[in-house]
Amino acid sequence: MRAPHARLARLPEAAMLPDYGHDSLYGLASGLKRWLHDADAGWAHGEVPAGVRTTVLFLVVDGLGARFLSECGQGSTLLAHRAGEISSVFPSTTASAMTTLYTGVAPAVHGLNGWFIHDRRFGGVIAPLPMMYRSGGALEAFRLLPRLCPQLSMFKGAKRKVSYVSPQAIAFSRFSQRHAQGAHVRPYTGLDAMHDAIVEEVRSLRSGGLVFAYYPVFDAISHQYGCRSPQALERFQRVDAMFSHLCEALSGAGVHVVVTADHGFIDSTPEREVRADARLAEMLDAPLFGERRLAFCAVRAGAHADFEA
Repeated sequence: MRAPHARLARLPEAAMLPDYGHDSLYGLASGLKRWLHDADAGWAHGEVPAGVRTTVLFLVVDGLGARFLSECGQGSTLLAHRAGEISSVFPSTTASAMTTLYTGVAPAVHGLNGWFIHDRRFGGVIAPLPMMYRSGGALEAFRLLPRLCPQLSMFKGAKRKVSYVSPQAIAFSRFSQRHAQGAHVRPYTGLDAMHDAIVEEVRSLRSGGLVFAYYPVFDAISHQYGCRSPQALERFQRVDAMFSHLCEALSGAGVHVVVTADHGFIDSTPEREVRADARLAEMLDAPLFGERRLAFCAVRAGAHADFEA
């Protein structure tokens, strides 16, 4: 059912609709979840046959999309090992996509549809990953975590052992604690330490299991400097070198290695930016939320016609 006042917009030229089938980030995550919770299952994306005890390394490089890899990754180990392309969830942003990778469900189910979300239960517009109000200050509420993030981590109740390799700065945040339930958390600081942590965790899973490793720095640099900036290119080279060393360290160990991004990037030129009219604030019940490339507007009652105009 369409909401009152909803109007379907024409898609921009060359727009890509999200895919929630097998060849998608959602398909990747839901398949991994099935493998974790069914001791006899296989996992097609990881080329893991059914009924076999094995170890899987699942490495997520935040923001390292297929377009960047194909255009800027010539000669890299990551490009040489690329098995294919998948589409992200909608919106294609860390808050939505990583939560899908932690839970195995789509954003429409887990509810985090942007870096900022509007939730009247917690006082308005909030950032769920750092659990902060948009206006500043830590988010506090009765039974906050199960209410804000009702979907359980796919690690909780898994039939296979799970190690979660995470940056020290966020490894024990409230969001991470919620979404790493059921896993052994292994913090690290820096790419070299991440490499060593992954190798040690893989070797510790003698009877098989999952090592889920997360690297967020490429995303942060791309946001700050641009996804084709010298800083992003230099960081990619460092990530690729770490991956090369991982391949050498794990060679012959029978480990199934899957590397993915949660989303990619497109740098927006000034000509493509929309500057909101100052009158817009008078028509809204809350600050803008969602993403800069996908802004949600809570329009005040009686202001819909003026807002659309």
